Amino acid sequence: MKKFILLTAMLLLSVLLLAACGGDPGNTPADGTTTADNDSDANVTTTEPPVAEDSTEPPVTEDPTAPRVIFDGTTCEYTIIRSEYCNDMVKEASIDLRNAMKEYISEEATKAVSLKTDFDKNAGRDGTIENDNKEILIGSTNRKESKDVLATLGDKEYVIKWVGNKLLILGADDYATAQAVAEFIKQYLGSAQESLTVAADVNITGTASIQKFMLEDGADLRIMSFNIAGTSKEYDDRKSNMIQVILDYLPDVAGFQEANATTHSDILKNDIIAEYYSINKAYHTGGSPANYTPILYLKSKYKQIESGVEWNNSRYTGTNTKSNSWTVLERISDGKRFIVLNIHGSLWSEDYKLPAGETHASMKEKAAVQWKVDNVKQLLAKIDELRAKYGDIAVFTTGDYNFNNTHSAHQVMLGAGMSSAQQTATVSATTSNASYHGTVGSMPAANGLAIDHIFYDPDNATALTYGIGLRKVDLDASDHCPVYADIKLK
Repeated sequence: MKKFILLTAMLLLSVLLLAACGGDPGNTPADGTTTADNDSDANVTTTEPPVAEDSTEPPVTEDPTAPRVIFDGTTCEYTIIRSEYCNDMVKEASIDLRNAMKEYISEEATKAVSLKTDFDKNAGRDGTIENDNKEILIGSTNRKESKDVLATLGDKEYVIKWVGNKLLILGADDYATAQAVAEFIKQYLGSAQESLTVAADVNITGTASIQKFMLEDGADLRIMSFNIAGTSKEYDDRKSNMIQVILDYLPDVAGFQEANATTHSDILKNDIIAEYYSINKAYHTGGSPANYTPILYLKSKYKQIESGVEWNNSRYTGTNTKSNSWTVLERISDGKRFIVLNIHGSLWSEDYKLPAGETHASMKEKAAVQWKVDNVKQLLAKIDELRAKYGDIAVFTTGDYNFNNTHSAHQVMLGAGMSSAQQTATVSATTSNASYHGTVGSMPAANGLAIDHIFYDPDNATALTYGIGLRKVDLDASDHCPVYADIKLK
């Protein structure tokens, strides 16, 4: 009995000692920590080190200096972004980029690369978007990167560079942006290839030169004639090319033919064109229809004294295209004046509805010679009228006359004392004698003759250079080539 009591007492004592030392594992906190001893800082806790897992390869980080692969032949992680509110020039430039991928890489490129606007209903028109998406930003978008870089550009400057995950193709204005896109296409998409890769440190800069063809030394002004083919023949594909042609040559004065109401709005009154040019007369008397033969002039250099438009007396009256218009301009720098007339000569097409009592043969016979001679005589009469009012000042005529230099109407012009710039210019800046090529994108016939002419009064002016535009953009703009002459006023 005494032994039992002794054993029980010893067991009880052991339990009490264990409790005093806090050795009961059942009291360990659930977070795996232990309380510090009383003689230590009671607020310090330690965490048991985690159990080591099996070792794996470290994550791969992208080398910021490595070339960026925009398109690898089948897939693309980048989206082309343009502003929701940009004008047609930037829209067309964005489309040009995708089309270039299609032409020089593959059909898969245009399927893989999406083209979107920057619209965000929460940001509004003036908001700023920040994200890390992989994007090709065309022009002034609402992305922070676009806004930051745009603020650093000077007049007409453009840049192509990476900012984070964004490839910026950006100009100080819409024209400079279009030039930046063209430069990018030239440098990266100029030949057949399987993918599109751009160096991480790319930094292409430049200044968008409005006039690509400078005036001949000694010339005072450039005169241009350009039939823009209205809204026919793949008009949507031609719009940006027409604008490009006008800006590249940057004539002082340009006469257009087949300029219907839509082309007035899209081309002649386009924001970038309107920045430089004013129009002589947009509409006929009464406000309708549109003047199909308008004249544009550089508003920084000239002011208009008088303008007008009238129908050709001899013409098919079922269309609005055959008219002539005029302007009297005064050079702001010295007050020197000159006259410009622009005409679209009459013709007959078997697409026209026959007038009563006529046949296609009879109408074609009238149009072939007499109408054209009558058109020229009407033009010359208007010159006499204007000179009677303003004196013996220089005169220029532009137009799609619908006759070549072998036609009797051409001889009537020369017989009245006018000269053809094509025949008399000191320098010829063309490899072709023809100006009409019929099919957009094609070259004029090698043995063809021009039907688009610039005539001038040799007593008051001299033609220094004559040219027919034969670049790809010229041929892609219309079914007529632009023709121009650099002129020295006497």
